[in-house]
This record gives sequence, structure tokens and C-alpha cells, in this order.
Amino acid sequence: LCTKRVLVMEELKGEKLANALKTDMEKHAARAGETVQQFKAKQEEKVRELRKKGEVKLGPSATEYGKYVRLLEGERKLANAGTIAYNYTVGWLPGMEWKECVDRNSIPLINHAKLVDDLIYL
Repeated sequence: LCTKRVLVMEELKGEKLANALKTDMEKHAARAGETVQQFKAKQEEKVRELRKKGEVKLGPSATEYGKYVRLLEGERKLANAGTIAYNYTVGWLPGMEWKECVDRNSIPLINHAKLVDDLIYL
């Protein structure tokens, strides 16, 4: 449904984009061992320093960020494979404790560059 001045789209179910990006920033901050405020302040300081030098910070492309996401996922799977191997061998011995696997949701997996590219394409 659309007219010359109005385009109406269907309602999309799910989390709002702004909320998803905030959640993702929280995951990045936690991965860096910082609070969201500390993480944000550090990023803003980096941008200010670059501006003073007359440089512009360009983020990674969708392809580069996709590789980063796959790397993080691979690291998680490798760590979990080691943890599972430990748990089912040494972990059974008396006095040994089982280790916890890394939760998939603890790692930031949103490809921001691809998301922006897709939104611009629409």
C-alpha cells in the first residue's frame, strides 16, 4: 500500500534495531572487560584523537566484519571442544570440577556493516 507521498510497510516482529545495537554494544563492552559507559567513552576518545590528527576512522566492510564474526564463533567452538573433552575425560575423576562451555549469546555476532548495507539497499 503506497501513495505518491506515503509508503506503508508491514510491521516486522522482533527486537527493535536500536535495542539490538545497544545489546550488542553491551556484549562488546563485556568482552573488553569494561562497563558500557567506559567502552563508549574510550571509543569516543579514539574518534576525537583521530579528528585532531585530521584522520577519519573507517569501520570494517561487511566482508571483513563477517570474517571477524566467523573467527569469534570458531574460537568459541574450539574452546568448547576442549572443555567438553576435558569434562568427559579428566572431569570424571574424583575431586575434579566440570568446566562450563562458552555460551553462544555471550559473543557479539551482529554484522553491523552488512546490516547497514542491507538497510541502505532497501
